[in-house]
Amino acid sequence: ERAPTALLDNIARFVRDGGALVMVGGDRSFDLGEYGDSPIEDVLPVKLGLTANKANESGFRPSLTPAGMKHPVTRLAGNATDNEQTWERLPSLDGLNRTRGLAPDAAMLLAHPQLRTDDGPMPVLAVREVGRGRSMALTVDASWRWSFSEAATGRGNQAYLRFWKGALRWLVADPDERRVVIRP
Repeated sequence: ERAPTALLDNIARFVRDGGALVMVGGDRSFDLGEYGDSPIEDVLPVKLGLTANKANESGFRPSLTPAGMKHPVTRLAGNATDNEQTWERLPSLDGLNRTRGLAPDAAMLLAHPQLRTDDGPMPVLAVREVGRGRSMALTVDASWRWSFSEAATGRGNQAYLRFWKGALRWLVADPDERRVVIRP
């Protein structure tokens, strides 16, 4: 059962006023949690409202999008080549919560390699600036696999930690993450 509308209104207002919201996949998230047509949907970077096929349980390896190649949330290594190789090395995921696609002004950082929406690839990871705040949708609930797989190969869990540290820094608009351009 969905949370009371007043609570959802407060969360959406919190985001617009400068807060942050992350929705992670699972059996009570996105359309499986009945957040379509709610105040939460208004601040998410993905569109909801599916009435059927709300999840896909097939394993897949997400694809880094052009926006994802440049975004601090998906920067797992120092340079572009190492970053792409790190993403390619991470294990497949178990499935995802389906959405209707990207919300206006959102950026897709990871896409499903086969599933599509009416607007393009199925988002796996999307971000959005809403008012003075930010939101992120990770449509899978198995990012923990990234930690274990890296550790099993002797690399520790740095990719997993970098992902979540980058996500949290971006969400709270960490001043250390702002790029500075100096032009003479």
